Amino acid sequence: MVFQAIMFPRVFWLCMILLIGSGLAADVPFVFEASTSEVAGYSSYQIEQASTASFDLAGVPSVFSPLDDDVLEFPITGGGSTPGSTTEKNAGELKKALDARVEPDNSRVRDEAVVLALKYPGEKTIEQIVSIYSYLKNGDGPKKGWGYVSDPRGIDYFMFANQTLKNGDRANCVGGGDCDDFAILMSALIESIGGTTRIVLACNSSIGGHAYAEVYLGNLSDQNSQIDEIINWLKQEFNTDKIYSHVDTDTRDVWLNLDWGPDEQGNAHPGGPFFQGDKHIVLCIRDKFGKTPLKPPEKANEPPRLISLTPDRPSPQDAGTSITWTVEAKDPENDQVLYRLLLNGKPQGDWTVRNTWTWGVTKAEVGDNEIEVWVRDGKHSDKEGFDDHKLLSFVVTASNRNLAIGQTDSIDPSKWTENGNSLFKAGSYEDALKCYEKAIQHSPLYADAWYGKANALCMQGMYEECIACLDKCTNIDPTNLAALNNKGAALFELGRYDEALACYDRSIKEDPYFATPWSNKAEALLKLGKYSEALDCSDRSLSIDSSNAFAWMVKGKATSALEKNVDALGCFDKAIELDPEDAEAWNSKAIVLEKLDRMAEANTAYAKAKELGYKA
Repeated sequence: MVFQAIMFPRVFWLCMILLIGSGLAADVPFVFEASTSEVAGYSSYQIEQASTASFDLAGVPSVFSPLDDDVLEFPITGGGSTPGSTTEKNAGELKKALDARVEPDNSRVRDEAVVLALKYPGEKTIEQIVSIYSYLKNGDGPKKGWGYVSDPRGIDYFMFANQTLKNGDRANCVGGGDCDDFAILMSALIESIGGTTRIVLACNSSIGGHAYAEVYLGNLSDQNSQIDEIINWLKQEFNTDKIYSHVDTDTRDVWLNLDWGPDEQGNAHPGGPFFQGDKHIVLCIRDKFGKTPLKPPEKANEPPRLISLTPDRPSPQDAGTSITWTVEAKDPENDQVLYRLLLNGKPQGDWTVRNTWTWGVTKAEVGDNEIEVWVRDGKHSDKEGFDDHKLLSFVVTASNRNLAIGQTDSIDPSKWTENGNSLFKAGSYEDALKCYEKAIQHSPLYADAWYGKANALCMQGMYEECIACLDKCTNIDPTNLAALNNKGAALFELGRYDEALACYDRSIKEDPYFATPWSNKAEALLKLGKYSEALDCSDRSLSIDSSNAFAWMVKGKATSALEKNVDALGCFDKAIELDPEDAEAWNSKAIVLEKLDRMAEANTAYAKAKELGYKA
C-alpha cells in the first residue's frame, strides 16, 4: 500500500462491534498544540474537555481496550470496499494472533531494526522511531517504500513480520501487504529495539476498517517524563504545530499515533492525524512486559563557537605599541577550549588554554597585518586543524600621532570614529553623524565608521539610510554580526517583519550564542502572530543572557498572548527589575494586571508608564 490520503478508501480491516464484556478503559484522542502546552498539569476532566473541544478531533472516538473474553464482530471484506458478511472473534485470541506475528525476537526483524536504530545515537529515542517510520513509509535509497497488496477475498490475513520483510527483499521494497501488515511490522521493529507498542483497530461504517500502530511515549505524572521534549522535537522536525496522540485519563499514559495519515501540509509523519471512524479498539500486544518510555534525541557533542577576537587598542596603532588580544569562545557542553593565535599566517606558540595574547608591535609589521585565532575542544578536529576561527585586519603605522579624540585636523578614521562614539553616547546624534562621515571621508573602507553612522541615522528615524550604511559595513566586514542584527531592527521599524527575521536568522546561524538576535527575532514573531515560536526564541535569548531586560519583556508579551497571564506578569516584573525606566514594560505589566482584574495595581502601572513617556 502506498500510504497517502487517497488510499484510505482502499484500506479494509476489522469493522468491529463489541458484543460481550464490560469494564472497558478509554483513552481519549489528544492533540499537543500551543493551547495544550501545559497538559502535564491537567486533570482527567481537563484532558477529556480538551479532547472534546478540539476541532481537529471531530469524528475521532476514544479507544477502548476489550477484555480477553469479549467477543468482537467484524465484516469479512477481503478485497472489498464495504462491509459484507460478518464473523466473530474472541478478543484474547485475536490479540494472541497479533502477538505471534509481531515476533520482535526474530533474527530477520531484529537485524532490520538494529540497522535502522544505529543511524542515531542513544537508546529508545524518538529519532530511532522516526527512522523506522520513515523507512517503512519511504524506503531507503534504491529500496522503495511500502507496497499495498490486498488480502484474499473473504479472508483477513495477518502476515508474520519476518515474512513481510522477506517479500520486500524479493520485490526491492521494504515490505508489502495491507494496513494490518504495516501495523504489525511497525510494532515488530519498534519492539525489537526496546520500545512499547500497541495496535488499534478502527472501523468506519461507510468505508470499512483500518489498523494502525501506536508507540508509548511515557506517563504525564512521571517527574522524569520527557514527553514535552519529544513533542517539541517532533513539531520542529516536521514543521508542524500539532502532534496527535492518545492519553489514558486514568493512568495518564501517552501513546503516539504511527498511522500514515497526512497532516494539514500533506506530510505523513509520526504524530499525524487520526483515521476517522465509528469505533477504535486497542489491542495491547506483549502486555505481560512493563512499558518503557521513549527519550528525546541524544545531542551529539558540538564543537566550540568563536564569539569574538578583540584588541584592547583599535586599529591603526604605531609600531612600538603593546596590544593585548582577547578571545571569547563558548562550548555547548562546556568542554575545555584550546586557543592558538597566528600573526600573518604564522602560529605564535602552541595550543593553550589561555584566551589572551600580547602583541609587541615592531617596525617590521608596519602596514596591514592579519591576526587570526583558532579554537578547538579536542573532540573534533586534530591538533593541526581547528573547530572554528576568526580573522581580523590590523594596521600598524610608522609614526605616533597621539591625536586627541575630536581633533578636527586628524586624518585618522579611528579617532573620528571614537569621537563620534562619545557624542553618540551623550545623545548628540547629529554631531556624531558628522564625525562618522568625516571618518568615512578619510577612509571609505573603515567598517566601524559605517556602523556608527548607521546607528546615528537609526536614532534619528532614518531607517532606510541606516540599512544602506549597515549593508556597506557588512560588505567590508562580514563578521560584524551586530550590524546584521541592527539591520533587522531597522527593517522591523519599517514593518518589514519577514525581512527582519531573515537578518536575525543569518546572525543566529553565524553565532547561536549571540543573545540579542534571539530576543529581536521573538519580537518580530510576535508581530506575525507566532506566539509559541516567539516564546521559544525569548527563552533561547534568556538561556544565553538572563539579564536581558528586553528578552524578559518580549517573553512576557508572548506568554500573555498565549493566555498565561500570571506567568506573563512575572516576566514583566523581571524586566522592570532589570530596567526600571522601561516605559513599555510598565505598560505591558498594566495590561496583564487589567486582564487579571487587579485594576488598582493596573492603574498604578499605567501611570508609571505614562510618567516614563510611554505613548500608545
